[in-house]
Amino acid sequence: METLVTITDAGREALVAPGNEGTSAHRVVEIGLATAPFVADKGLRTLPNELKRITTFGGINVAPDTIHATLKDDTADQYTLYGFGLYLENGVLIAAYSQPTPIMEKSPVAILLLSADLQFATIDSSQLIFGDTAFLNPPASTDRQGVIELATQEEVDAGSDDARAITPRTAAKCYAALSGAIFSGPVAAPTPPAGDNSDRVATTAFMMTALLNAQVGQIVLEPRTSARAGYLKCNGALVKRTDYPALWAYAQASGALLSDAEWQRHRWGCFSSGDDATTFRVPQLRGEFLRCWSDGRSNLDLNREIGSRQGTANLAHAHNASSSEVGDHAHTASTDAQGWHGHHGWTAGGGEHNHNNGAFSRLLRPPYGGSLTGSDAAGSGSEQAVGPGDSADIVGAGHHAHQFDTEGAGNHGHNVTIGGAGRHTHTITVKSAGVDESRPYNVALLAMIRAY
Repeated sequence: METLVTITDAGREALVAPGNEGTSAHRVVEIGLATAPFVADKGLRTLPNELKRITTFGGINVAPDTIHATLKDDTADQYTLYGFGLYLENGVLIAAYSQPTPIMEKSPVAILLLSADLQFATIDSSQLIFGDTAFLNPPASTDRQGVIELATQEEVDAGSDDARAITPRTAAKCYAALSGAIFSGPVAAPTPPAGDNSDRVATTAFMMTALLNAQVGQIVLEPRTSARAGYLKCNGALVKRTDYPALWAYAQASGALLSDAEWQRHRWGCFSSGDDATTFRVPQLRGEFLRCWSDGRSNLDLNREIGSRQGTANLAHAHNASSSEVGDHAHTASTDAQGWHGHHGWTAGGGEHNHNNGAFSRLLRPPYGGSLTGSDAAGSGSEQAVGPGDSADIVGAGHHAHQFDTEGAGNHGHNVTIGGAGRHTHTITVKSAGVDESRPYNVALLAMIRAY
């Protein structure tokens, strides 16, 4: 509707620029609502029959003397509207309008929405800023239709702007589809509580916690000399319960937790309760071969306790050895041929002595042509030589030996015959061999237990 409003004297005075040079710019910031008819007089300074003031309105110049205004009241108030007044930012009532019949009826569940062309016959309406300019094109929100600006891709990626809208194109570059999405960067999500078994997203923090909790107590073998992060060496060491609470909890639930005294009796594959207050002991596996617990399996490793150490042993067996009986027999042997040769040697020394025939003590000298005569057969030295030769006494020859030679026997060998030994066997002795333990081929690895 087209409405001619009355400009008040106070309003006109506020609009006149200093020195009466034109109209000063002002803003209409409130509209008062009157619930009964009144006379729109130029002398008004407040709106008669005013119920309340609203700020939900807007206006735009559509002509030099006309402003198209729209006001809205979406409260739960109930009233009959007969008139209204316009207030400037300085509180001055600049204009008023009233009519004897109701302009509109407002119920608690209804929204009052009024649009009118307000004519200002004696002032320049272009100098009035009428309400919130965004009211005619209000910004859209979750509960209000309106105008909204589109966000750039950078604003969408930043994700901090709550006033701009995104398009499908910018959304596709920033947000994943509900199915088949491929992420090109890190994705964050709330970490579910430990033990959660729902369809919530499992974050890396959740997975690491779950994996570590599942691995606590597991024993691994690796070719290394120091324990990796999160592990302890299986060296039978005492550790603090407060330092490794997860491993202590595992030990308590393992069924292999013993007193330290029992552990010392070769139950090294178990945990011990340490000092029964603040410590506990990890298994001792250094230098040991591992064997799976028989767990009641019949006829195999009977009565074996979990974690117990077993000494070295071999399966019971015997060694048999014998030689074949060959009856009464002899062993023959021979030397190889030595070619043509003779044998010679020496007699042993006989001490100092002489040689006689036991009857005479003198001998002929060479050329032995005569003979010995005499009557002294007892060796008195009275024997005389008869004939061309001479004789001499038989005298001692000193300590000496005599060489003897045999004739050559030709190319020959010597046979050796060993007499028969009768029917018999031979005893065989097997010597012991090996080291101080029984073991297969093996490789030395470090045993570690997951501790946290």
